[in-house]
Amino acid sequence: EASLAYRIEGPENAPLVTMLHSLASNSDLWNVEAQALSQHYRVLRIDFRGHGRSTGGGDDFDLPLLASDILAVWDNLGIQQSAVVGLSLGGMLALYLGLHHAERTTCLVAADCRSDAPPMFVSLWDGRQQMLNNEGMDAIVAATLPTWLTAPTLEQGGAIVDTVRALIKATSHDGYMGATRALQRLAVRPDLPNMTVPVRYIVGAQDGIHPPARRDMVEATPSADLIEIADASHLANLEQPAAFLAALEPFLAAHLSQGSAA
Repeated sequence: EASLAYRIEGPENAPLVTMLHSLASNSDLWNVEAQALSQHYRVLRIDFRGHGRSTGGGDDFDLPLLASDILAVWDNLGIQQSAVVGLSLGGMLALYLGLHHAERTTCLVAADCRSDAPPMFVSLWDGRQQMLNNEGMDAIVAATLPTWLTAPTLEQGGAIVDTVRALIKATSHDGYMGATRALQRLAVRPDLPNMTVPVRYIVGAQDGIHPPARRDMVEATPSADLIEIADASHLANLEQPAAFLAALEPFLAAHLSQGSAA
């Protein structure tokens, strides 16, 4: 059994926005965005099982299991519908919710994520799982930082790098193992043409292989659009928070009527 931690802020009668974090982080990833959005929306942030303040849940996840966790929190709070904003694993989960629980999902933002798991992607996570078992989470931190942040950010150091290092280190062994297994089973790409929920994709322009993969996803997803954020890698919201909010807020405003209950 998993014990799921969440935080909710903003006006009680406002439309809901649920924010989902990446592998090896927690709801603190969204501190800047939650502070801004909670002026107009009811913002719910959930820690995935094995991440942040959520506990338990084993070490073998898939997207349907993680989606059932989100639905359980929604049901517990009496939430009928919510927008979903997710980054990386959270973005993949947002897409899954939009495809399989469209009646609960008003609109979704999927940032810095992909929709399938080709062999090179699966083998990458095989390597990280072996690294975790052999060398521990410190090795995961060292391997992850260069793929999550741009070289100038890493060279500059300071608060952003310290924040990301702390987020990764705070993740449990089982949480990391389970989430990477969920990534290895990622298979939403064939269903994207069936999406009925409005989608905005966001990607850091320097996020490795993700920008071209994202353009393919946009073409496959009905009425989706894409915003690329310059001078950002995988954690585009941390490196360029103002640009990320500028991509996020107009989309939410277009699809959520502010001031009315969701």
